[in-house]
Amino acid sequence: MVQRHLVFGFTLLFACLPVAANAVSAKSTPAEVYLAFEDAFFSHQATILEPWLAPEYELQQHTFVLNFVEESRTLTRKKVLYTLEQASDDTETPKATSDNIEVTEESEERFCMQASVEGQAQFMGRSLYEMSTREACFEWRDMRWQVVTHKVNNRYQLAAPQTGDQKPTRR
Repeated sequence: MVQRHLVFGFTLLFACLPVAANAVSAKSTPAEVYLAFEDAFFSHQATILEPWLAPEYELQQHTFVLNFVEESRTLTRKKVLYTLEQASDDTETPKATSDNIEVTEESEERFCMQASVEGQAQFMGRSLYEMSTREACFEWRDMRWQVVTHKVNNRYQLAAPQTGDQKPTRR
C-alpha cells in the first residue's frame, strides 16, 4: 500500500514538472504569459525554455546588422534548444515590458502577442542599439501555455535612431 502511494506521488510530481516550469496558469493574462515566456527564452537555459515550446514550434528570425549583414532563417524546436545551450551568457537584449506588448489575437485557448522593444544590446561582442519586433502565438495544451509560432525581427545599429528613422518591419 505504501509503495503504491509512493509510485503515485512520484508519477504526480513528474507530471506536474512542465506546469511548474512555466509558472503561469490558464487564468494568467496574455501579458503575464508572454513576459514569462520571454524570460525563459532569454534565460540561456534550454531546460527552462523547453516546456514552453510546442512540438511543432518554429522560430522565424530576421536580423539586420549595421547596414552590412542581413539574414533570415527558420529554426526548429530542437535547433533552438541546441543553439540556446551553445550560446554564451554575454549576449544581452532589451526585454519587453507590459508597456510595449499588445494582444493581436485572442480566443479561449489561444492568443498571440506582439512586442516592440528598443534599447542597448550586446551583439557579437559589441554594444549596439537594438530595435526588435517579436511575435508569439500560444495555445493551452497539456495543462500549460505553449508557443506554437514565434517571429523575431532584429535591427542593430551603432546608436539610437534619430527622429523619423525607420523602425523594424513585420515580416
